[in-house]
Amino acid sequence: MSAAANRLAGTFPQLFEDVVARRADTVAVVGTRGRLTYAQLAGRSRRVARGLIAKGVGPEDVVAVVADRSTDDWLVAILGVLLSGGGYLAIDPAYPAERVSFMLSDAAPKLVLVPAPLDWDAGLPSVVIEAVIADEPDDSAIRPAERTAALAPDNLAYLIYTSGSTGTPKGVAVTHAGLAALAATQRRVIGTGPSDQVLQWASPSFDAAFWDVTLALLHGATLHLAAPEQLLPGEPLAETLRRRGITCATLPPVALAALDAGGDLLAGRTVVSTGDTCTRGIVDGWARGRRLINGYGPTETTVGATLSAPLVPGVPAHIGTPFDGARVDVVDGALDEVPSGAVGEFLVAGPGVARGYHRRPRLTAERFRPDPRGTGGQRAYLTGDLGCRRTDGRLQFAGRRDDQVKIRGFRVELGEIEATLAQHPDVLAAAVAVRPIGDGPDTAILAWVTTASGRTDAGPLRRYLAQRLPRHLVPAVISALPDMPTNAHGKIDRAALPTPNPSALLAEPAPGAAAPEEDEVERSVRALFEESLQMTNLAPDDNFFDLGGDSIRYTRLISRLNRQLEVRLPLKEAFLGASPRAVARLARSAVPTG
Repeated sequence: MSAAANRLAGTFPQLFEDVVARRADTVAVVGTRGRLTYAQLAGRSRRVARGLIAKGVGPEDVVAVVADRSTDDWLVAILGVLLSGGGYLAIDPAYPAERVSFMLSDAAPKLVLVPAPLDWDAGLPSVVIEAVIADEPDDSAIRPAERTAALAPDNLAYLIYTSGSTGTPKGVAVTHAGLAALAATQRRVIGTGPSDQVLQWASPSFDAAFWDVTLALLHGATLHLAAPEQLLPGEPLAETLRRRGITCATLPPVALAALDAGGDLLAGRTVVSTGDTCTRGIVDGWARGRRLINGYGPTETTVGATLSAPLVPGVPAHIGTPFDGARVDVVDGALDEVPSGAVGEFLVAGPGVARGYHRRPRLTAERFRPDPRGTGGQRAYLTGDLGCRRTDGRLQFAGRRDDQVKIRGFRVELGEIEATLAQHPDVLAAAVAVRPIGDGPDTAILAWVTTASGRTDAGPLRRYLAQRLPRHLVPAVISALPDMPTNAHGKIDRAALPTPNPSALLAEPAPGAAAPEEDEVERSVRALFEESLQMTNLAPDDNFFDLGGDSIRYTRLISRLNRQLEVRLPLKEAFLGASPRAVARLARSAVPTG
């Protein structure tokens, strides 16, 4: 094994115990019940590990953990599972019973660790965390010989369930193999250490929580646990960041958008944006006076795949370069690399790639492919994420392959529209979807944004998009939201985006829309434009196509206008002047049909 490969090898117990030996008296964790030093945290976790080993838990065994995220119970529990050699499955106690039942049935854990006796039937042996700690007096480091079998890097570290495209959750099996590379990348790019106070923001049932844990505990820093209500986007989160003196926080762009970047919050500190598109507004706001780092990585990798260097205000965000020991290719459908600047699909290779989907061999074979540029039978993960490699070698995210849809024969990449919106300096968060228009069969591209300035005029945004995208990609409606709805991951919850209504639209200011010179014909034309576009307050010279309209709807509009005004408008001329004023002028001189 080469020196570089050896440096990136190891298991979590090896990495964690090395830090404990060097930082025994450093405060490791602060929760709602107090604080623990590294020695205390390790002692409690080792006792849990010995209790689990006594019950037969070892490498490749799954142990479910159900615990409150605001106390150290869940942290001690998952560390105990890892030290025993087993793999943990964190279950949010707030999950619906049906989902919990599915996860337990699918994962088939050996037992369940809980903070108190269960008030629901898990159908599995359950062990109270404090009880097992009390029953195990030995808190010394676990010796390899104590485990039921030798622990190797390719053994399971954790199972994380993600939503499946068919609606059935799938468990991602992540091994210890990528942990050393993860820690090395965090050390190189972020550089947390004993003086750092790291926020634990993500729910333990998501892999981002493990990022927070390793960012603190594999580098001698202090991990801060907080109650869910203290982590809500906006003032509750801001107060927690201030009161705890947080020096490093990993937050999704939606959470950052809900905080005031203009003040001194996290001034001089490190902010890692991950989980969704980092917009130009986020960069311009949070990269000033702070280290803003952008990360990318699907659940099917060991928490992440790439990290950027600190981003610069005024410069669009990128997702940086691969983790240590990893490789991210941009490939076509044949898994051949595309040229720099060309958009393709990300293929992630290296030790951080997960083993596959638990008990889903067919899906595993579909997404985890033989590495076309690897050796020794390694597999690479085909992410479904689109992007390109820039000429400077950095990677640029461009949305999901799943976001490709067709509207009236046009291929539409929703991710491309979102990515373009995200580069506008006033946009903090953006989401794009295709939804039906009214009660008919037509669909349209809709966009939702939150802005740094709070502006409510769509004109600049539409002109910005029209200069960068084909006409058919410009959204028909752009809605203003004070905050984006989020799901449990902290990502934008697209299903919860509201249906646009006139009061929510970002409408172009139209001081001349009802100017005195507007006559009955122009008012009729404008009303039909507004009805077709589902907008209000159009200006006389607003162009139907610049506002997101398409040729099919425009043709229908002209047909309705012909019937309503009893004229026959020349279609070619109507297309050349597609504004209320121009069409009204054409209607006044058109040949009557009555």
